[in-house]
Amino acid sequence: GYAQMRTLNRTQWVENGFELPEDVTESDAPDDTEYEEEDDLPEEGTEFTDSASKANYESLVEGEEVIFVKPDKKTYTKITIPNTVTYEGVTYKVTEIADNACKGNSKLKTVVIGSNVNTIGTRAFYGCKKLTKVTIGSNVEEIGNSAFQSCIALKKITIPASVTDIGSKAFYGCKKLMNMTIKSTELTNDSVGKSAFKNMGSSNYKKVTIKVPKKQLNAYKKTLVKRGLSKKAKVTK
Repeated sequence: GYAQMRTLNRTQWVENGFELPEDVTESDAPDDTEYEEEDDLPEEGTEFTDSASKANYESLVEGEEVIFVKPDKKTYTKITIPNTVTYEGVTYKVTEIADNACKGNSKLKTVVIGSNVNTIGTRAFYGCKKLTKVTIGSNVEEIGNSAFQSCIALKKITIPASVTDIGSKAFYGCKKLMNMTIKSTELTNDSVGKSAFKNMGSSNYKKVTIKVPKKQLNAYKKTLVKRGLSKKAKVTK
């Protein structure tokens, strides 16, 4: 049929012995460009499970991006959010972690976030009580509200230079979080939410150390305290 012929370039058309249908003029015949049938791509909002990363995804932009919805089981001790996943022959960038993606996963200890992720959703890792190690991908821009709230075993974390927004209560109640390195130079009172650092390191505030960029030292001291950090904590360059 015509649809089949449209996927062939001009040379293949002739080699396959097709004759042009009467209603198709020479100018309508495909040139030497390969045509891809758009109908083959999953629609935006398509949900699927990727066996390699053991997780569920939803397509955001047709043929380009997906959101990490949740792991396919709540019992994993380690979760890696990959850079890309492939579904029905199409490779997608994983650009977001959904709201509540791993909320309350009580066995989760280690999370590695891929370098195409730009958004960590609201409550994405809320209440993961055994979570001790988190590697935030180098292109994350937004850490959502309560993203790591009540991760009571988390001891250290690095906020990459790409981060521009930290949501309210993002690290609220992370009572053992004693070491944080902030590489971002973009944080302000407006881009850091209320109580983002409240009760962080509460098991011993005097042992909390936050390392920040040299030029932001004075401004960040004020912002961090305004957003809940204990005045007993050290903010250093």
